[in-house]
Amino acid sequence: MNENKTKNYKNKKNKILFSLLTVIFIILFLSVIFKCKNSPRNSNSFQNGHPYHIEERQKTQNNALAENPGNEISGKKSDDFNKNEHEQKSFLEQSEQRENEDDLSEIEKQKELTPKDEFEKNNREKEIEIIEKKRLEEEKRLEEEKSLKEERKKEEEKKRLEQERLEIEKKKAEEKKREKEEKRKQEENKKLEEKKKLEAEKKRLAEEKKRLEEEKKLAEAEEKRLAEENQKSIEMMNSLLEESENVQDSELKKQKIEKAAEIANQMIENQNESDAAHYVLSKNASQNKKYDNALSELEKAINLNRENPLYYYDKGKILYLKRRYEDAQWNFEKACELNENFYQSKYNLGLTFEKLNQNGEAKKAFSEAIEIKNDYEKAFLELARINAKENCFSEAEKNYQKALEINPDNPKIFDELGSLYFQNGDIEKSEEYFKKAIESRPKGEESTLAKYNLSTVLLDSGDFVQAQKYAWQAYDEKGFVKNENNQANIIYNYALILEKNGKIEDAKEKYQEVLKINPNAQKAKINLSAILMKENQVDLDYVLELLLSAYKTDSDSYEVNNNLGTCYLLKKDYKNAVIHYEKAAEKSKNNEILNNLANAYLENGDLEKSCGIYENLVLQDNQDWNSFVNLGKIYLQQGRVEESLKALLTVKNNAPKFRKQEVDSLIDVLTGVSE
Repeated sequence: MNENKTKNYKNKKNKILFSLLTVIFIILFLSVIFKCKNSPRNSNSFQNGHPYHIEERQKTQNNALAENPGNEISGKKSDDFNKNEHEQKSFLEQSEQRENEDDLSEIEKQKELTPKDEFEKNNREKEIEIIEKKRLEEEKRLEEEKSLKEERKKEEEKKRLEQERLEIEKKKAEEKKREKEEKRKQEENKKLEEKKKLEAEKKRLAEEKKRLEEEKKLAEAEEKRLAEENQKSIEMMNSLLEESENVQDSELKKQKIEKAAEIANQMIENQNESDAAHYVLSKNASQNKKYDNALSELEKAINLNRENPLYYYDKGKILYLKRRYEDAQWNFEKACELNENFYQSKYNLGLTFEKLNQNGEAKKAFSEAIEIKNDYEKAFLELARINAKENCFSEAEKNYQKALEINPDNPKIFDELGSLYFQNGDIEKSEEYFKKAIESRPKGEESTLAKYNLSTVLLDSGDFVQAQKYAWQAYDEKGFVKNENNQANIIYNYALILEKNGKIEDAKEKYQEVLKINPNAQKAKINLSAILMKENQVDLDYVLELLLSAYKTDSDSYEVNNNLGTCYLLKKDYKNAVIHYEKAAEKSKNNEILNNLANAYLENGDLEKSCGIYENLVLQDNQDWNSFVNLGKIYLQQGRVEESLKALLTVKNNAPKFRKQEVDSLIDVLTGVSE
């Protein structure tokens, strides 16, 4: 690279030197001409010749300068060259100015040139041509030298680049070889390391295997010991569970299950986990009504043993209690799949289908349970209950009787048969079976409820005396009944029967007692309000409060709206009376409500609507004297005297004592008007 730079520098230096010499030569040549021109000898010779024009001289100078513009002068820096160039330019400009001045004078003298001058001029031109020719040849030669130098330079550059490329490739090859050698050494070292590791691992595994074999022997011995302990524990738990199933005392039963649960917990704490232990824990959680815990334990038991139908059966029962009936169904079906003779699971599956409103499937499940166990009383009872719901009286009676054959002393069957016969209208048999239910039981909640049921049957049959007898007994024993709603029903039933027997004050007292236990008892509010509104001195505000409370609970009730209409009528709030009588009439169009509505219209001044209702009532019943009297009053107010008199005379002639004073007074008024 340095050699090339040196060569380039020398070429530039030579070009600049040549250009400078050319310029000096031209300047010297012009100076000679100028001297000749000023001399007397040469003065005549230029007079007849052609002058050397300024433009040609300038062109020659410019061509000489254009050969190497901007090149450096040999041995000087670029700044020195620029300075010389400036001096040369200044000199040329001065020379040109002088020459221009001379040319102007010379032009004037050209006309006077002599042949000798012409000859000299021609010689000078030839000399200039020769000089120009030499200059051009020199330029051509320099150009050729330049071209050769550039070719040599390119060739040298190409060789240099090729040399560099070869050196780079050589270095790459050497680097690749070195890397390959290093990689080979690394792989060899890695293999050696791996071999050492494998040998060490092999040795460790051999030692580990030996240790594991020893541990296995110990574990097997421990496992055998634990299995024996587990078996003993399981046998103890199973024994306690069996004992709990056969014990009638609920407290003793609970204690046995708790003791079994203690053994199960001990097993799990000792890491002797088994499905039996989790099953026992589920039993304990279930008896304490911790159903989520019970389900969790059953899941663990099933995960350990998926072939025990008892686990699915118990899980189904808990899901049934949690009202997850579809999940319960699946578990009962799984239990039956694992044990085809599992009649208890069939029975519970039937109960689940009932909750899912699939009575056909329920009856099928109960029937299958009976096929497995033909004296299965509970299955017969459930079949009978479904038959009763479906109004299949004969089928229900048949299944109840089969249950009764299996257990003739079951008071529950007597209760349900009594209800069945009552629903079918056989009051005599209904009374018979309810009495059997009472006789077969000692005093207690079930006995009290049986007496309550019997009193409702007797009330419906119209035997109010006997109904009151059993209703009083149920009322007297209501303390046996735990559910407050059931207590309230017993008291309400007794109050209703007292009212039917005309014991209004006692009934009123019992209705109030019902409301103390259950402030939302609708029927008690309705009946009590009806009793109070019949009294002479009635607290209508209290009655209205009762009825509005009932209305808030059931705004569409016929009884509530009818009683509210009556209460508003008594309070002389005729507008609200009309509103509630109209709502009651939407539910039932009986004569009582129509009479009440017509009366409310009359009091509210709506004579047309009132008249229309009364006219329809007398058409339906020609002995509805109340409607005739009210029609007479309406006709009178409407000025329909003859029709009013006719209606009132109908009452007087056919029922002379009915509202006698009012009727006679109206007739007298009408007679006076007619006269």
